[in-house]
Amino acid sequence: MNRVGLVVHDEKPGAMEMAASLTDQLAAAGLAPCTVEADATTCDVDVLVSIGGDGTLLRAASLAHARDIPVAGINMGRLGYLAEIEPEDVGSLVALLSSPDPSIESRMALEVELPDGSRLAALNDVVLDKVVTQRVIHVRAEVDGRRLITYRADAVIVSTPTGSTAYSLAAGGPVVDPRMEALIVTPVAAHTLLWRSVVVGGDRAIRLIVDVDRPAWVTVDGREAGRLEQGQSVTVTRSDRPVRFLSLGAHHFPDAVRHEFGLDRA
Repeated sequence: MNRVGLVVHDEKPGAMEMAASLTDQLAAAGLAPCTVEADATTCDVDVLVSIGGDGTLLRAASLAHARDIPVAGINMGRLGYLAEIEPEDVGSLVALLSSPDPSIESRMALEVELPDGSRLAALNDVVLDKVVTQRVIHVRAEVDGRRLITYRADAVIVSTPTGSTAYSLAAGGPVVDPRMEALIVTPVAAHTLLWRSVVVGGDRAIRLIVDVDRPAWVTVDGREAGRLEQGQSVTVTRSDRPVRFLSLGAHHFPDAVRHEFGLDRA
């Protein structure tokens, strides 16, 4: 992993300074750092490192997944559920990048097929959200081609276990161990009898169909991906390859949950 791409949130306090320090440390270790601009790499890299918060890591993870290379995240924010490396651990990250056999943890990713046949990948979630603020959307959910329920809700989320602590959790969904493979379907402010999350196996296919004349936005890991009209649908499945995270081996699931929810302070 000689060529290291840096994805930097340049408006995050301390991020640019961290990028400069990391660049120097990587060069001193005989590695070749390169800054990645926007959504395209400006150089050929073997691994990506994000410097910012979880949002920055999601962008880096998308780039890494498309290129089938590992990714790591340095947390410059208050909470870093995805970005597990704290600034004081950067020396350990440089050592890991220099290792001939670095520790890697795989996380399930989603693939969503849009009405035009295009496909996008997501680490966290795919969301159908209402366009008209005052009106709920009607979304028919199918599992492997069989009808599950028609949600009347503000939104419907399909998340990975990694994404279970993001929007899905805020909507009342479960906290799921990111090492599991599952799809979590969670309605937001549902006006239906089944308002709890439904968790299905990672080998299932979830189809979400707009059921009435109320359009819905499609977002993939928080990025707008299009608009669905009545009768249009998206299909969400497990991606054929995971997102691969470099790991220092210290970010265990129970510790991450305690940290994110401040349970040690309770």
